[in-house]
Amino acid sequence: MASVRQIAGHYAVRVALVLAGWGIKALANKIKAAAHHRKGRCAAVAPHSRKPSMRFMRNPAREYQPSNPKWLVEAAAWKPHTISPELLPQCPALTAFKGSVAAGAFSMEFGTQQCLEQLFALDPTFTYLNHGSYGANYRLASEVQAWWRQQMEQEPVRFMETVGMAGLVRAVADVAAFISADWQDVVPVANATSAINAVVNSINLQRGDVLLITNTTYPAVRSTFAHAAAAAGARLLDLTLSLEDLL
Repeated sequence: MASVRQIAGHYAVRVALVLAGWGIKALANKIKAAAHHRKGRCAAVAPHSRKPSMRFMRNPAREYQPSNPKWLVEAAAWKPHTISPELLPQCPALTAFKGSVAAGAFSMEFGTQQCLEQLFALDPTFTYLNHGSYGANYRLASEVQAWWRQQMEQEPVRFMETVGMAGLVRAVADVAAFISADWQDVVPVANATSAINAVVNSINLQRGDVLLITNTTYPAVRSTFAHAAAAAGARLLDLTLSLEDLL
């Protein structure tokens, strides 16, 4: 007959085995749950785990809200007289030229050979008459342009979001003052053809309206008028002028 010590030892081993088995099972369940949780988190951020959200705008003019960057919103609110001088660097060459003009040190008769050689980079063996289409730039203007390009390339993002925008606002104000206009009514454009397109397309033409062009109208402008007239059902009146008419 087994003694009390033997019986106790037997049951102690069984209890230990049960507890060990229970502990291993509990640990396995925890590992499985953790793995499932990680898998769920990965699935949550997977690019194809969510359906794209859609919003149908019946009236985009009223419902759409532009997501303009903060710097652009701030720049749009700038006024010429409130821009910090730190955002308006000055080209040394241009500053020196303004100083010489103010001091009366710059004196040159336009149309002379000296004027041609000092102010322009044109080939002196040609007489250049078409200054309206492709130039020619003043030497100083090209130098100032190169200086500004260098400023931009040194820190492009900062330049485009601060200095460049500030300079644009300041330039608009300077042009507005030169033509006696309000700076808020002046808009910079790439060229005259772009400006004409913007103006013509802003006119509310009606069927039966008449647009007048002449044989001296710039070809791209003639095309703009023809396109606008055709789109609105308007008419085009093409007037041919002779040299005697112009003189």
